[in-house]
Amino acid sequence: SVRRVVNESLNKITPDWPQSEAVTQQVPEFIEALQDDDRDVRQATAEALAYFRDPRSVEPLIALLRDKDSRVRETAVEALEKVAPNWPQSQAATHQVPEFIVVLQNGELRLRFISAVVLGVVRDNRAIEPLIAALRDKDSHVRDAAADSLEGIDPKWPHSDRDERH
Repeated sequence: SVRRVVNESLNKITPDWPQSEAVTQQVPEFIEALQDDDRDVRQATAEALAYFRDPRSVEPLIALLRDKDSRVRETAVEALEKVAPNWPQSQAATHQVPEFIVVLQNGELRLRFISAVVLGVVRDNRAIEPLIAALRDKDSHVRDAAADSLEGIDPKWPHSDRDERH
């Protein structure tokens, strides 16, 4: 691919190019491109941000986990693992919890499922009540993700209560 060739060429010229001042100055424009209408642009931008490893990209990449395109979401996860391996415990992740709760309550099926999973990974107590409500979701995948997330947030989550709410 063209991106691979460019990346290899830049690495030969200067191996630390992703952390250069020129790249650092462009990060806000890349973050803005995460909002582009074209999913290929959003995906390529997330890939680029993974190379840059700039902490300013963490919260926008977390927000990208709500993207409607599964490939974009997968790329966002991969980028987050490179930029901030402990992103679920970050302040940026905590800041996004209310947005994931809204999607869990009102989003389309795929996004409700993703939100339930992410809320379990972030393990924020504000998600407990919405996850309990999601145990009554019409989709079994969302219900199962909510149950798993509740157990992740509170390992003492009573299985009997969970089973009664299904």
